[in-house]
This record gives sequence, structure tokens and C-alpha cells, in this order.
Amino acid sequence: MAEPLVRARNLKIHYPLFKGFVQRLLGGGSLVVRAVDGVAFDVWPGEVFGLVGESGCGKTTTGRALLGLTPITDGEVVVRFPEGETVREYVRPPGLRLACLFWWVLAAAYAIPVLLVPAGTFPPYIPPFGRAAATAVLVAAALQTVFAFALFRMKPWSRRPARIVAAYGILLGILALPWGLFLIALQSAILIYLGTPGLVGLIRRSGWLLPATRFVLHPMGISEELVGAETPLSLAERLLLGPPAVSTRGFSWILRQLRSKVQIVYQDPHAALSPAITVGEAIEHALAAHWSTVVAAERAVGNTDVPPNPTREALRERANRLLDDVGLRPPEQFYAKQPAEISGGQKQRVVIARSLAPRPLLLIADEPVALLDMSIRAKVLELLLELKRKYGLTYVFITHDLATAKLVCDRIAIMYLGRIVESGPSARIFGDPKHPYTQALLQAIPNPDPQKRRPKVLPKGEVPSAVSPPAGCRFHPRCPVALPTCGWEGRDFLAYLEERGLDPARARVDEEVLGRPQEWTADGLIAQRRLPDIPLFVVLAVSWFALSASSVIVLASHLHSLRGFGYALLGAGVPGWAAAAVLGLSILGSFIALNLTWLRRTPRAVVLGLAGVDFLFSLLLIVSPVVGPFRIAMALHLLFDSLLVLVMTRPSVSSLLARSHRPGLSIIEEAGGPSVVASYIRSILVDAWAPMAQAVQDVSASKDSIIVRFGEPERLAPKVLEDDRVVECLLY
Repeated sequence: MAEPLVRARNLKIHYPLFKGFVQRLLGGGSLVVRAVDGVAFDVWPGEVFGLVGESGCGKTTTGRALLGLTPITDGEVVVRFPEGETVREYVRPPGLRLACLFWWVLAAAYAIPVLLVPAGTFPPYIPPFGRAAATAVLVAAALQTVFAFALFRMKPWSRRPARIVAAYGILLGILALPWGLFLIALQSAILIYLGTPGLVGLIRRSGWLLPATRFVLHPMGISEELVGAETPLSLAERLLLGPPAVSTRGFSWILRQLRSKVQIVYQDPHAALSPAITVGEAIEHALAAHWSTVVAAERAVGNTDVPPNPTREALRERANRLLDDVGLRPPEQFYAKQPAEISGGQKQRVVIARSLAPRPLLLIADEPVALLDMSIRAKVLELLLELKRKYGLTYVFITHDLATAKLVCDRIAIMYLGRIVESGPSARIFGDPKHPYTQALLQAIPNPDPQKRRPKVLPKGEVPSAVSPPAGCRFHPRCPVALPTCGWEGRDFLAYLEERGLDPARARVDEEVLGRPQEWTADGLIAQRRLPDIPLFVVLAVSWFALSASSVIVLASHLHSLRGFGYALLGAGVPGWAAAAVLGLSILGSFIALNLTWLRRTPRAVVLGLAGVDFLFSLLLIVSPVVGPFRIAMALHLLFDSLLVLVMTRPSVSSLLARSHRPGLSIIEEAGGPSVVASYIRSILVDAWAPMAQAVQDVSASKDSIIVRFGEPERLAPKVLEDDRVVECLLY
């Protein structure tokens, strides 16, 4: 049975969202952008598989994951290639040769003085601890000699023990400070170098590259299945060799093998080409990096004249041939041109030629015609189809243009907010779309014939955030045929309250009964408004009044003493102007605090304005050049005032400032009681969108909270239809 070229299962790619220091300090959990969130698809040899969706749906991220350019959070991607004629390539990196050479030199520098020089006269780079240090140095010299030889022979078991030997060398350098600084630096460099992904994968292969026919990309990195793979490793071998996966971050030889078979055509040809080199040099760089693959491909078609190592003439001849294949003729003329000297369409042809340099089997075309003029698009698409037939390519074609996808794709997967909502043969999807989002995309295609125009049912609202995507079906908040079981949540009710707030008449009534939408919170299936604790609020207001009133008494006494008797009651550090200013602020604060104590209507802007003035004046007193103990006390008093007011004016308690209440009654009781509030919520749900209103399971209100609870969504999973289509929708 034939196997797919690419098989992705439960592929997830999440990007961490940066949070500031204060946000991390206050907590709240780590946030991620769910760019791709559990997609599954197969790409078969020789086909054009399209990933279609609007901007931000995750199609480019999915394509980059197939090359190992983007680390995978969960799931796996298996890329399998047919066996063919290959060229075995043996690689011993120059960095490894230098590391081995340094260890051999250092072993000689350690052993010769210890064996030939009398004790007590050792060089300064040997720890000064007598015979014990000499023994330790001899052990290091012996280990470095043995493992340097094993590393030079590319023995797979030598890498991990060699890193331990490098750490041992760092310890000897620390004991020989300050002369050991040079040894610490070099041993640290070797320790880090032996852990780089490029060397890890290469040593596991004993330095031999190719053949490799199966690559697996997963959260740990990339691993491969070799032709004639050996039996599973034992425990001792796993301890010595380390994990089979190699990280995709940075260069590795396994990634180089993968990218010789999988290449990408970027959307922006202007950014994909370096302005510092010519067109021919850009293609030659790709040829030189994957020359062994080029040799194998040429020998597979019967061309045995290709040199085993890249020569200047061979690179130039191959580059000119690629330029000719993509339609840049005469190739000799374009070879020496800079990217700035050619048009956008010609740049895209150069990018295509460079991607064909390693003779790949899979080509990721990331919106290759999005930046081109309409007159150029058709020519580039025809070129891609012609190259597909000539080179036997398989395409993953990424686009947001359904008309382009219909022209070139054999099968299409429609993506929305990190999920594949529908996939199947191109003709069937365009002829009879099943998912509501696919139907909306097809209806959005403009039709120039006025006789064929028909009413369009397009999605409403904006695309939700990928940080917190909707539960259940991702499309249900915008879907014209949504069901009550599609995944409605508490935040949908909050969005409905904000929508009602656009009408001033309804907003005023809603605020009197339910409060402002900002005072509501959503947690999963629940939307609730928890009322502030009035006794605690009164305690804070009384504390503010007591603090302000005491400041008024003390500062008034200080001013009276200063003007009547010339005596500074609070000390010389408190001048009259500062005491008068703080006295005025304290009087104003005491009146506002007394008003809040009786739960009377108070403009929130006035309270916040006083807090801001208090805070700024406290800073002025703190940075003043003449500072006394009582002046510091005044500054701290104002600072505490401002912080106390900010706590009292948080959105969760701001309703107590916006309206007056009778003592002992909550907002719900003033509105008529919990039953009246619950009935009001049910009455406004009548005007809401029917699926969301039907999804509400329960509305409850008590003296201190209002809760709207939604029902559990139905489990959503991709369904395979009879016409070889996969749809992720509860309608089917």
C-alpha cells in the first residue's frame, strides 16, 4: 500500500506571549498564541495539496513546520521519501578537528612537565597542590588523549563522556587561577560545541550522511529512520548516545538532509534574496550546500559526469541550467545581475530556481504569487506546474486566494484559527462546500457577471484571538448556522452585553440592573458579576477619612504655631507652603471619604484626580533636597492615600462610586431582588442570537453575585464523509 509523502497528526505550534515584569510578578499564568492547534493531513506523492485560509489562520506556520523552521509544541510530522540512488558522504567538521587538536596539545602540556619536571616547579597552569594535583593532571591528559582519538574517529559513544572530560578540565582550570582562565575558556567552548545539534546528529551517524528516507519532526526535535536501521539501543547505549532526536534550533546535519528534500518558495522575493550577491551566486550557495544530493540526482538520470566535489565550472553550469528552466533566458545575462536590477516576477523565478537547486521532492509554495501583478501570476503558476511535471515535484501550496487554489490544487484543506475545518478533493469542495466557513469563503469571491450575482451570507464580527480561541468549533461565534451545542461560553454573553451598550437607551437600563459590562468576568462556561463587599468598602472609606482628618488637625496646628509663635511644631523640615498644600489635600480627601462612607454618589473622575495629585505631590516631597522626618511622613501619607483610592476605584467596586445606595442594601436588592435580576437577564436573551440564547443553561442571582451558566458543548471531531471529504462541523 502506498504511503503519503507527508503525514501530520495532531500538529500543534504555540508561541509564548511575552509578559512584562510586573505582569509576571502578579501572576496570571503563561499565555501562548495557538497558531496551529491540532491539525492532521496527508500529502501524497505527485499531488498539489493546498492550505487555504485568511491571514492569521496558521497555514504559513504549518508549512514552516514541515521544514523544521518552526519548533513543534505537540504532535508529529512524518516526512517519508522513496529510496533511490544515493551518495554516501563522510563529514568530519573542522570544529571537531580543532577540539581534538587542542586536547592532544593540552595532554602533552600536562603530561610532560609532570613526568619530567621535579615536584614544586610545575608550570603555573597546573594546580599548585603537589602530587595530588599532578595525579589529577595525568588523569586528565590520559582521558583527553583517548576521547580526542575517539571523537576524531567519529565514534557515537564518545560524545557524552567527552563532555564530562571537558567539565573535568574546567575544574582543573579553576584550581589553577589566574593562569587557568585560558584553559577554562577553551574547555567551556569544547563542552558547548559537543552539545550543539549539528554535531550531535552527525556523531550519531559516525560521520556518514545519506541515505535517509524518513524524518520525524516532534516536540523534542527531529529524528530519522535510516535505510537498514539497527535494532533498538540498549540502556547503556542510550546513556552514552543520548536521545535520538536532534533539536531543530540551529544548524544540524539531519536538518540539512531534510532540507535537501524539502524546500520553500517564500512569499516575498525581495526579502528572500540578498542584495549583496548576484543572482548566480545565490543559486550557487544552495548548490554547494547540497552538492551530494545534486550528484545523486544527476546519477539517477544517467549523468555520470558530475564531479563528486563542487567545482566552479560545475556550479556555474548547474546555476545557468536552473535559470533557463525557470524561464530567465539567456541565463548568462541574468547570472551576473544583482536582485535590484530585475523585476519582482523575475525575482520570484530566481527564488524558485534556488529552491530547485538541491533537487527536492517536496516544495512548500508559501503564497508564491501574492505580491505579483495579475499579468505575472498566471505565468508563474504555469511555470510551477511545468516544473512539477519536469522534476516530479510534490507541492504544498499555501494561499488565501481560492481562485488560485482552484486552478492549481488537487486537494484542498481549509484552515481557520489554527484548525482544518474541511479538506478534500478540490473539485468537490468548490462544487459542494460543506462547512459554513468554506461556503462563506466561496461567496466572498467577486463575480463580474451581474446576471449571476446572488445574496451573500458572510460571517459577522472579527476573527477571535488565537491566544484564547473559542471553545468547541472555532467558527461558531461568526457562523450563520451555529447550533446551541457549538461551544458557547461566558465571554459570548459579555460580548452581547457590550453589543447592547451601543444603544444608549438599552445601555442605561442594563447598567441600572446589571452594572457595566466591564464589571463582569468570564471563566469558561460561566459569566458572572460578583458585587463588591460593602462593609469592606466602608472600612476603607472610614480609614481614609480618619487618616485625612488626623492630618488636617496636625497640619493646622503646625501652621498656627508657625504663624502665631514662629515655632515649627513639626520641625524645620516642613515649610509653611508644603504644610498648607498638604492641609488642602487632606481637607478635600476627608470630605470625599466622608461622602463615600455613607455610600453617596461620587464622580469617579474626582476621586481618581485626587489620587493622582496626592501621588505627584508625594513624589515632590520625597525628591526635595531638604528632607526631615515629618516631611517624609507627609510624603508617605499622601502616597498611602493615592494607593488606597486606587484600590477603592477598581472596576469591581466602581459601581459604589457611580450611584448612591441605601445603607444595608446591595445593588441587586435595589434593583428589585435576585429574582427580578434573573428575570431581566432572561428577557434580554430573547433579543440575543438564538443559538447563544438557547445555549444558556441557568441564570441565577443572589445578594452578592449574578451568574449566567452555559451548557457543555458537544464533542467536536473531524468526520469523514462519503465523498472522500473530512469536515469538522456538528452539522454533519
